[in-house]
Order: sequence, then structure tokens, then C-alpha cells
Amino acid sequence: AESLVLNLAKATLPPEAEGGRDAKESPEPSGRISIYTTHCSPTHCYDEVRPPRGRLSPHVHVRGSWIPRRLRLGGTALCSALRMLYLTHCAARDHPDASVFVLDVLPTGVPYL
Repeated sequence: AESLVLNLAKATLPPEAEGGRDAKESPEPSGRISIYTTHCSPTHCYDEVRPPRGRLSPHVHVRGSWIPRRLRLGGTALCSALRMLYLTHCAARDHPDASVFVLDVLPTGVPYL
């Protein structure tokens, strides 16, 4: 699922110059992209988002990493849902005029949008 989100994000970016071909020859996709996540480890992520050279790294925003993954006696699903709701809140707050939101894995935040 992460690969699908990254491919979608890359498709919205302007093309890079490849093989001596000028990137301006191709029409540029319109719009801005922001990727929100609760965790992004530079040692364990896709090359496209790896800082500082990843093509998508400037567009990645880590929010809610302070929310625990689980409680002492379990509660993993509850913590996951809370992290997703907080992430959705941050994305909607930072981009109130966004026309598209893509939620990966948990649809918990859909009613919030």
C-alpha cells in the first residue's frame, strides 16, 4: 500500500530531466503534494522519501510520533486509531483547501474529513 501512495505522489510531481531530455518538454502535473505519516525512519524507508536526497522527502511530514503504539495491557488498535485521527486532523488543518486526501491502511480519519 505504501508503494501505491508513493507512486501516486511521484506522478503529481514535475518530471525530472532524463537522458539529456529537458523536463520542460513534458507537461507538468498541477497541484501540490504532502505526505503525512506518524513514523519515517531514514534507515528503513523507500529511497524516494529518504532525506536529504529523496525526491519526495521535502513533502513528508511526520506528525503524532509521540502517540504510543500500544498501551501496557494492549490497546494497539485504539492507539493506531488515535494516531490516524490525529494525523488526519493535522493534514486537514495544514491544508484546508485540499481537493484530495488519500488515506492508507486505516480509514479511521474519513469521517473527520
